[in-house]
Amino acid sequence: MVVPDTPTGYKDFLDAIAKAEQAVSGGTDLPQDLLAAHSKEIALKKQLFQDQVGKLKSTELKTLAKETKVQYWQWANK
Repeated sequence: MVVPDTPTGYKDFLDAIAKAEQAVSGGTDLPQDLLAAHSKEIALKKQLFQDQVGKLKSTELKTLAKETKVQYWQWANK
């Protein structure tokens, strides 16, 4: 799972995050140290992505939402 350079690939990234979180939560057979390390990595990547989105201007967010066909994008605000 790689944090995209731009938020335009957010759908694939968020899907990958969800799958990774599901895998970590279901990995009861794995050592707790390994699970904790993976959890920290996932949390860091989520934070990096949120920071990346947070730096966008509202017009950029609306353009992104429009391009990716988010419903009711025109009513969104930051």
